[in-house]
Amino acid sequence: MFDDEEFEKAFEREPVVIASQLRAGHTLTEDEVKAIQAVISELDSRENNAIQAFEDGRAFALKEVGGEELVAAVKMKDEERIARMVRAHMDKIFPKHQRTVQ
Repeated sequence: MFDDEEFEKAFEREPVVIASQLRAGHTLTEDEVKAIQAVISELDSRENNAIQAFEDGRAFALKEVGGEELVAAVKMKDEERIARMVRAHMDKIFPKHQRTVQ
């Protein structure tokens, strides 16, 4: 377990803490540059994970609606095929006699 002094020293070595204490006009040390790089790397990693989660969810939803064929159509950006497949799926879910006219 950390005592207060060890905790404070460990906290002060955290890259985000180092980067947050920088001020204009200050010449960066090697450790500060490394800290900034570590913060940016962590942010990049989080962003990439979020993008991948979105893409995985999108692919899953496309497969649920139209299978691999719809996934392929989206990758090829075949708007006509996408519209036709989505319409066919929507017709299965909501038969024409149940839809309201808009």
